[in-house]
Amino acid sequence: AVSPSAMSDKAEAVSFLQRPNEKGVSVYSHLTDVLATILASNPADALGAFEALSAKVKSSSFDPAAVTVPPPPPTTAPEVPDSGWLERDAALLKPGSEDEADGQIPPSLLDDARLLDAAGASLSPEETYRAHLSLCALQRTA
Repeated sequence: AVSPSAMSDKAEAVSFLQRPNEKGVSVYSHLTDVLATILASNPADALGAFEALSAKVKSSSFDPAAVTVPPPPPTTAPEVPDSGWLERDAALLKPGSEDEADGQIPPSLLDDARLLDAAGASLSPEETYRAHLSLCALQRTA
């Protein structure tokens, strides 16, 4: 049986080994990385390769001080559409704007939207509906 003081000592030891340095690397994480590298490379003399692999892992660890964060992109006000576009869009959204024109059946982009979405090439539902109405309007004028 393990005594409570031994459990406490083990927890304190693990906590000590997991304390990170200024680069955010702890002895525990370094040993984990070194052991994973040894297991992945499977050297003939694992004990002999330990020091070299430890130095290699240590030199390749992440250094937050060496990272330069790019400045955020400048913010610009969203572009407001002109009134002509708003009028044309409003005309498309009137009821009956997708009726048949000259006996022709308008293309059904709405039915194809699910297929396009499954292929990863879709628009939002609102934009799909507007595109559908635009195609209907184009068919009527052609």
